[in-house]
Amino acid sequence: MRDTVIEVLKAHFGNFADKTYSDDLHLMDDLGGDEFDKVEISVALDEKLNISLDEEKILEVGTVGDLIKLVESHVQSN
Repeated sequence: MRDTVIEVLKAHFGNFADKTYSDDLHLMDDLGGDEFDKVEISVALDEKLNISLDEEKILEVGTVGDLIKLVESHVQSN
């Protein structure tokens, strides 16, 4: 699951020469994302994994690790 989330994030934000997509990388502070980016990432994950993430929960996500946990918990509950 982690690889899929990282793949979606790299497709959305691109690769960074000075950063790796570690669990503590912050989507807004480190990657320059905003709420719209979170929604777009959610849609991409929904399509790629055939799931439906809760929009309120995706907006609460702060870090890459938080996003991975959210996706994993959603996949496990289905």
